[in-house]
Amino acid sequence: MAHGRSLGTCGALLAALVLAGCGSTPAVSLQSEFLDAVDAAGEGSGTLDLVPVLHDDWQRVVVACPGTDEEAIAAALEVESVDGDLPDLGDEDTGWLLLVNGSTVTDVVDVPRDEADLCAGDGGPDVLTPGSPTMTVAPGETDGAWVVSAD
Repeated sequence: MAHGRSLGTCGALLAALVLAGCGSTPAVSLQSEFLDAVDAAGEGSGTLDLVPVLHDDWQRVVVACPGTDEEAIAAALEVESVDGDLPDLGDEDTGWLLLVNGSTVTDVVDVPRDEADLCAGDGGPDVLTPGSPTMTVAPGETDGAWVVSAD
């Protein structure tokens, strides 16, 4: 009987370890999904569709660049003010995709400019909707970086 209990305890411990291992797998971030999609588009058609990549709930995506202020984002969205948490838009090494519902920023995707430069063009802010969700991906001037712009 002690042997059966011991085997049961070992089996339960093994099951707990397997389940713990399954639960510890990190979720794929929107940033990594976006950067993977940029790489694929850059090496393929040059066109990136945001709808399947940014699968979270959003009505509009604002492309924000260093130095963009909240008033410019509100004006691009045609709202009085922007709600939600905005990132520090002073980091020269980062561009951002702001996922917006109404006037509320619901999620922010930090995009390192040395991997995918959202800010090589006019500096935005550009607004994309599910009806016009494509961006163009082209090789950048530095190795490994893509220039990504709103269509």
